[in-house]
Amino acid sequence: HDSLWALSNMCCGTEEQMTLVIDSNLVPILISKCKGPNNIVGFEAVYCLSNLVTCEDINIILKVAQYDIIEVFLSIVDKYWQNRECIRVIVQGFTSMFTEGQKIVNQTGNVNIFVKTFWEKGGKDILDKLQNYQDNDVYEMVAAMIKQYFSY
Repeated sequence: HDSLWALSNMCCGTEEQMTLVIDSNLVPILISKCKGPNNIVGFEAVYCLSNLVTCEDINIILKVAQYDIIEVFLSIVDKYWQNRECIRVIVQGFTSMFTEGQKIVNQTGNVNIFVKTFWEKGGKDILDKLQNYQDNDVYEMVAAMIKQYFSY
């Protein structure tokens, strides 16, 4: 737990620190920890991953996205449903990826690959579920996400 907490701090540090974490092949380990049986350790791993994708550095986000991070986050929502802070950081991760993806769209005219992947991996069901979450901050983030990136 403590080592993941320290790693989480690195994951919201400098670009060099985040690149070191990614290039050291720690992302698959973090993914396995957030999916594993220990929710306390898993929560710290989720924080690490969320910190990487909320960094506003598209190169870092694209490197992490290669590990199917959207699918990972979608798959663990139910597991961490009772942990408000964890659900918040997962939703923040989605929002950050969508925002950075939109910057690419604005420059290239291509589709937002993060939004497309989210939708294709079952994100609509998660959005519907999160709209009924017990935390108003999560509800507001999800409502803003739907308004900006989805029309249904």
